[in-house]
Amino acid sequence: MGTKKIETSYPPRGMRLEQAALYVGMGRSSFLRLVEERAMPAPTKVKGMTIWDRQDLDDAFEELKRGGQPIKPRNTIDELLGITDGEEG
Repeated sequence: MGTKKIETSYPPRGMRLEQAALYVGMGRSSFLRLVEERAMPAPTKVKGMTIWDRQDLDDAFEELKRGGQPIKPRNTIDELLGITDGEEG
C-alpha cells in the first residue's frame, strides 16, 4: 500500500529546507545565508532529518521586520490591568 499525501490548509509545524525558505518568501540560498548569519533560526535534527520549526521562523521574521529589534512579548493580563513597562497604570 502506498503512502497518501495529506493536504492541509495550514503550514506544517516542521519544515524541510525548501518549505522553510518558501514559507518566509525567499530562495534557498538567501535563506541559508540568513541562517548562517543567525538572522534565521538554525534547524533541528530529528532522526537524521534537518527540520525548521515554523514558530521559530515566525519569530525570526518578525525580528527582521523590526530591524533586528527583539519582539516584546505581549502580556494580556498587564494590558487588562493597565500596567505598562512594569509600572501600574
